[in-house]
Amino acid sequence: MKKLTLSLLVLGWVGAVSLLLGILHSWHQADLRPIKTDIPGLRSLLAQSLSDFNVVHFFTPTCSCSQVVMAQLLERQPLSANGQAEVVVLLDDHGQEAARQLREHGYQVLHLASPESGGEASSLVSAVPLLVVFDGSGDVLYAGGYSDRTITPFSQLDLQEMIVRINSGDMPAPLPVRGCAVSRAYQEILDPLGLKYG
Repeated sequence: MKKLTLSLLVLGWVGAVSLLLGILHSWHQADLRPIKTDIPGLRSLLAQSLSDFNVVHFFTPTCSCSQVVMAQLLERQPLSANGQAEVVVLLDDHGQEAARQLREHGYQVLHLASPESGGEASSLVSAVPLLVVFDGSGDVLYAGGYSDRTITPFSQLDLQEMIVRINSGDMPAPLPVRGCAVSRAYQEILDPLGLKYG
């Protein structure tokens, strides 16, 4: 009987640890790309506050993946050649520090409340960092991530080259969005125990 009890305890412990590790690992492996590539309301939402844009970065300053991409944006000036107008949309930048830094480098910055807080982006943005590129007529050319892998501080992203490839039609398919869920529905799926988003 003791052997059976010990075996059940070990099996339960291994199962619990495996479940916990699976949940922790899923945060960085789930593809949280927008489901619809046309994203009909996104352009009109942005047009309410911005006059000119076609390359839009969505970030949440508390997301480490967003911080990596923002740091790379801060290493250069915004795109402005060949009709490009690069904009950064920040979800829940309560301290305004990210917005200040981006504006100092010449970026247009728009603030939106995240879906988690019931904001305007609730049906449009599920996760960040998200890149959306529009063509001249307002159709979506690209809505996806920045890398086919999880973004880390060691990730080397060539954002300008990526945008050039998208505009020339050389980007085969949108890359997965592997970062931080901002949609309450995604947060509950990815983190049912509330360890990260609780």
